[in-house]
Amino acid sequence: MVYILLAVLASTAIIVTFRLFERFSIRIVPAITVNYIVASGFGYINETGTFSFADLPARPWFPVSILFGIGLVGGFFMFGLTARKSGVVMTAIASRMSVVIPVMIGLLIFHDTAGAFKILGIVSALLAFYLTFHRGKDPLVTARDRLIFPLLLFIMMGFNDSLMKFAQYYYIQGEFVLFLSTSFLFSLVTGGAVFAADMIRNRKWPSVAEWAGGTFLGLINWYSTLCFLKALDLFDVSTVVPVIHVSVVGLSALTGFFVFREKLRPVNWVGILLALLAILLIANG
Repeated sequence: MVYILLAVLASTAIIVTFRLFERFSIRIVPAITVNYIVASGFGYINETGTFSFADLPARPWFPVSILFGIGLVGGFFMFGLTARKSGVVMTAIASRMSVVIPVMIGLLIFHDTAGAFKILGIVSALLAFYLTFHRGKDPLVTARDRLIFPLLLFIMMGFNDSLMKFAQYYYIQGEFVLFLSTSFLFSLVTGGAVFAADMIRNRKWPSVAEWAGGTFLGLINWYSTLCFLKALDLFDVSTVVPVIHVSVVGLSALTGFFVFREKLRPVNWVGILLALLAILLIANG
């Protein structure tokens, strides 16, 4: 459970960091590029086994790392856009609703066990998402933000979580650090292309604040994904994903309320309490 707890804390920190980027006028594109430089480099430095970059393409997980790396950077850009336009709570809910995709894959493909408590917990988690997300009639975001950004984030997060389970189950074979470092390297290549286009358009190098913010983001991104992978290696995907996602929703909502003064209605507090109940049900299912 330690890996799950660390994944929750790091994932929540990512959402909060993106919100702070907006407050301190830190541009997303250069910060994300720096983030992947740090995450990939940090991973390779901490790889305890012997390896050669020339031998990496022969690893069974190498093609998956390319796809996963592209998915990661796509999800990160959507994270940043949604956090800036819709706030901490909206981003947490939109991203964590994707829990239904890997959970269904876990039950249908990996034959995860599904007792009454777990099923009730998953249903409670979905209801908790809705209640925590519910804003009544307040026009807090535009129609485009409410529909397009959360929908794209939902798809990207569901794809990444599912691909992570496939990689862990079929390909990685214990090489978590090397797989993740290589995935972040391909994220850097993809994000670097976006950064190059941004540089050509704006002719502006990353500022000191963007280097610092990207470095911090890279470290928590590394530990968030590594702990997620190791948790998947120890528990069913239909347990790990809902527990982490629901926990991030609750913790992000509380952070948004206490730190960023985002308004929460009574129904939102009911959703947070229901999220805690869902975690207990899934953990004991």
